[in-house]
Amino acid sequence: MVDVATLQRRLRSHPEYPTFIWPLQEGDDIWRELLQRAWEWPRTDDGLVADLELLRPREPNDRIQRSSAVYRTIETDESREYVVQVTSATTTKSGSVLGRVGAIEIFQSILSDTLAPQALEPITLTDVACLATGEDDPDLQNVWTHSKFLSRLDKGEFITQVILKEIASNLGFEISDLSFDHGQLYNAAPRKRGSTRRRRQVFASEQRERDSEAARRRLRSHRVVMSRLDPLSPAAASHVLRLAKHSRLRCETKLGSEPTHAEKQASIARFVANLQEAVERPRQSSVLLRALGELNAAGLEAFYGNYEDRVPLPPDSPDARVIPGLLARSYSQPVLMMVFQTVGTEPPSPVVDLSHTVGLTPTIEQLMDAELDHPT
Repeated sequence: MVDVATLQRRLRSHPEYPTFIWPLQEGDDIWRELLQRAWEWPRTDDGLVADLELLRPREPNDRIQRSSAVYRTIETDESREYVVQVTSATTTKSGSVLGRVGAIEIFQSILSDTLAPQALEPITLTDVACLATGEDDPDLQNVWTHSKFLSRLDKGEFITQVILKEIASNLGFEISDLSFDHGQLYNAAPRKRGSTRRRRQVFASEQRERDSEAARRRLRSHRVVMSRLDPLSPAAASHVLRLAKHSRLRCETKLGSEPTHAEKQASIARFVANLQEAVERPRQSSVLLRALGELNAAGLEAFYGNYEDRVPLPPDSPDARVIPGLLARSYSQPVLMMVFQTVGTEPPSPVVDLSHTVGLTPTIEQLMDAELDHPT
């Protein structure tokens, strides 16, 4: 059992954990110079400020935000060390907080050390993302979304406070353990007034309509990339099972009018039944491979591909408002497409009509990922 209170204490006392934030303001010439020099390579030390040690960036390609740097400062009179996160970043979103650089990386290290006797490998960001979902068996999409949030947090980017509250709670932390909420980080955007703003709104509306029509034309003939399901490839079978677990199944056949058409349809039906059965039972790729062998024996082969559909949500749906002030119009629905055809025929290249998905944005997933795709 991992003691949450101990993890919190070890995180806050770590020698590289940022304890203070220094948002650059007018007159902060020395800190501004230090931030600039932190990203200069090779580094030069001319004694600009004594008793400072640069912790991040560690290298020219350090993944943290280039608007930030982390220094350790020592107050010699009291022999105390402070870790300061210097940043020039600001945001216009009052509901956002700034991630503490390296906090998630430190948490991974502490958790790895704590679980060392039981864990075979170090704790990864994906492992932390699984914990952050708060679910016993999270789906891959949810883990991927949370891992991106955690990565942004660790790099010292802005993240929505509502989302971070859930993540921090699931990890056993307070929001302040993982982020900074400082008044000087917020920069109110000027309000636009008058006819110029109205003209821009009209132009933007017309442009959106043109873009939507172009998107509808393009999505009416969305081509799905297909791969042959090889009966000698357990990896391919496992991949299909992972897709099938969280996807809607769509099947197509290309059999023509052969005399054995009914028998082949029965073989396909047995294969689909075996696929659905294998999805319900973990690590059952062997079941799928046997079913595929029977399908091949009947003179058929299977191809698979996947794409994303969108399902509309009514405005009054409890799932529609996933973030205060933002309304989701749909949710993403992965689709696993299977095409069955006679052995030796030309590989399939199916086309699906996805024009109905235009205008169904934002999706629930896009709202959860909004801060990731559009950083402040």
